[in-house]
Amino acid sequence: MRGFSRAWTPYDLGPGCLSAWWSADDHGTARMTDDGAGLISNWVDRAQGLALTATTTARPTWASTAFNGAKAGLTFDGTANALVTTTLTGLPTGAVDGEIWVVCQSTRTSVDSATYCAVRYGGTADGAFRGLSRSRPSANGRAKVDVSSVEGANTLIDTALDADVALLSMRGKFSGTTLAQDVNGAAATPGSATGVTTLNTGTTRLRVGSGISGSAGNFWKGPIRHVLILRGLLPAKEEALMRAWAIADVT
Repeated sequence: MRGFSRAWTPYDLGPGCLSAWWSADDHGTARMTDDGAGLISNWVDRAQGLALTATTTARPTWASTAFNGAKAGLTFDGTANALVTTTLTGLPTGAVDGEIWVVCQSTRTSVDSATYCAVRYGGTADGAFRGLSRSRPSANGRAKVDVSSVEGANTLIDTALDADVALLSMRGKFSGTTLAQDVNGAAATPGSATGVTTLNTGTTRLRVGSGISGSAGNFWKGPIRHVLILRGLLPAKEEALMRAWAIADVT
């Protein structure tokens, strides 16, 4: 009998690294609750079963072609849609190194200075959370990694890709006083920032599609396909595999 090989997936990182993985491909399984017409009230991660829930009647909408007209995604309306959990068990918090990966698309084209969050988790104080978001410091929307709501030293903003038109694989690396960012499988411009606030990530809540203050806000607009949180920083081999997986999922 011939052996067979299967495609690499984030499951291959192992449970010591893969802390959480929410996937839009899980519609129709016990990991996603559809309340009708694609309105999603519950989204459970593949790694350890952390459940994101809608706490209001405003809910993201799942569709099999939401992402690039070809793949499943949860579309957040940019006004009120968010999913949240207050259980952060197993996620890298405190000063523990970690990474966040999101496959998404921003469809917000407004010219403003606000930050719109794909995912944030931790505490509500500046320096106490980790997140990936979209910002518009100039004419184009930009991918952003942040540990603070204050623009500047505690944020890392890509200056190359227009995040308002591109399909995005965004990666944020959080380690000590250093942030790093990938966009679509390659280091962003700039790729890293040093001298940021030392990691002190809290355990208050995690939201997808919104910031993490007491009331949801800074809402993401557009489809989100995957959200992954990794414990530790990927070695070179696994980094290459993860980049290849993410960019293949975008295209």
